[in-house]
Amino acid sequence: MKFDPRRQLEAGVAILDPLMADKGFSFTPEAAGLASGGHFASGVYSKGSRRIELHYRYGLGIVRYHIGEHSLDQGAYMRLLGKYAESQWVRVTMDKTLDGFHRLLYDLQNFCQDFFSGSGEEFLALAENRDRHLPQKCRLFPETTAARPA
Repeated sequence: MKFDPRRQLEAGVAILDPLMADKGFSFTPEAAGLASGGHFASGVYSKGSRRIELHYRYGLGIVRYHIGEHSLDQGAYMRLLGKYAESQWVRVTMDKTLDGFHRLLYDLQNFCQDFFSGSGEEFLALAENRDRHLPQKCRLFPETTAARPA
């Protein structure tokens, strides 16, 4: 069977759905297709002004959290929380498996309470102060808002 990132993303979402639904988030598929880097699929979990973007190409790649216009990618969020060494997601490899979703689930369950059910103040403070606390090489995206790179 031909590798299909859209099916892999759907299978990964099935892993995350019990937790995400319990937290009031719903998933919406977004883009899927062929780009210069190969086939890809993406989608977003959302609840009000909070969103989690998921991008799958050869594995779960970009995971990006948003509250309003502020955002952090998974690696930056874990670093700023002081949980990078404990994070399971940061050890993900692009291996066409669902391992990244299992690892992300661990991080969501253990480190993202403020994002899910808190006021969001901690997340917003981290996003607003990211550039002061992270070296450039640790930033997946240089901006602190939801704007995407060109």
